[in-house]
Amino acid sequence: MLNTGLILSFFTGFILLNSISYRFSLMEKLGLSFLLGIASQTFLMVVLDAVNIPLTVTNIFIATAVLILALSVRLWLKRQEIVAEYSQIGQKITATACRLNLVWLVFVALIAYFEYMNYAKCMFFPTFDRDSLAAFDTIGKMIAHEHTLHGLAFVPEGRTDGAGYLAYMPMIQFAYAYVYMLGAEMSKIIPALVYLSFLVSFYAVIVRFSGHTAAAIATFFMMITPEMIAFSSLSATNVIHAVYASLGMIYTVLWLKNREKSTGVLAMLLTAFGLYVRNESVVFVGAAILLLAFYYWKRDLKSLILYAVVALLPIVFWTIYINVYQMQSGSMFIMHPFWDASKAEVIWTYFKMLVSSKQYYGLSFIVFAVVFILNIYAIIKRKDKAEMPILIVLSALFYMILLYQIDYRWDTIENVLSYSAKRFMFCFIPLLWMYSLTNYYSTLLFGKLDKVLSWKI
Repeated sequence: MLNTGLILSFFTGFILLNSISYRFSLMEKLGLSFLLGIASQTFLMVVLDAVNIPLTVTNIFIATAVLILALSVRLWLKRQEIVAEYSQIGQKITATACRLNLVWLVFVALIAYFEYMNYAKCMFFPTFDRDSLAAFDTIGKMIAHEHTLHGLAFVPEGRTDGAGYLAYMPMIQFAYAYVYMLGAEMSKIIPALVYLSFLVSFYAVIVRFSGHTAAAIATFFMMITPEMIAFSSLSATNVIHAVYASLGMIYTVLWLKNREKSTGVLAMLLTAFGLYVRNESVVFVGAAILLLAFYYWKRDLKSLILYAVVALLPIVFWTIYINVYQMQSGSMFIMHPFWDASKAEVIWTYFKMLVSSKQYYGLSFIVFAVVFILNIYAIIKRKDKAEMPILIVLSALFYMILLYQIDYRWDTIENVLSYSAKRFMFCFIPLLWMYSLTNYYSTLLFGKLDKVLSWKI
């Protein structure tokens, strides 16, 4: 039953991605299908629970089948074009093989080896991290047992039997509930498959910017970021959040580059699912909307509004849900503007410490800074795009503002900045390596390298 449910998740995402556009690459479809599928299914679970339909395997499968059928209508109308597109897969694979080289092969082999070890570690060790035991994994088990979230027994502090969860968006809890309903002994298959799918997706989207060699190198160095790969085998939400948030931002930048409607729709969904994992993702939503407003305010206001509505939908829906069922746990934010110089200084000091930490993030921030400085001339003289650096800076600025507005009643600000904030920074790592390997000079370099080293078939 577990394998059936996971295959259904993949198939749901595959149909969703093809309904957006059947012209996405095969690698993108392989990587993004599970990510989109499990997120869509868990959103359906929240909707079912909101209307008091029990969360049973049968009901979830029926809801998923209805979604698949609805999405398939568009595919049926374009069936001849889709068949023609898929009939050319063999030719495209052969053409791609001609552009591969030994450097690419070495890095892909390293990625495969490291991912094998990471996947094995993830699946071998049961859930043991505190946050998962106190919230995500425990609530997933309870939902699977009780077939509801809002019907669980709450205490005034917004906790169930000591497990706090109302501060978190619900996707991970429902994903864990889903696999527990399917008979899984532990929920680690979710983070394992999400991270595996992410590596494929990240590689596939980098190819669209700068070719296969650059994609392999970017994926490898992103993958071996010390703290991020350590947390990728845990059940916590941080790496899963980084997966959706970073892919959402990368596809948003790609949308600005190619102006394709399908890319924009995918960017909206991934950004929305990032917010569906953790509410801090609102900083990326805000940064993306601000950047898009600069481009689309006069040209395409409709696209800007649609992006904002789709991206913010999860937090709007969740806010309504917890208010309707009186699950409020009290706001952790100070909702009015104020000035506290000492608090701002602490946040700035710790933020600089995190960014400069090679122990946590390896060379990620250093390489990005060096590459950006070297690329300033191309930005000014050659009109090279700077959307990704702008998104990174805006998101970091908004995150510091978010940290400033928090009322630290449950812990000290120093502990939150030392431990929670360092995990949020995972979201920036894929963005840093994406820009480092796809800027003007990097693209020029790897374009020539691919021509020189390509295999001749």
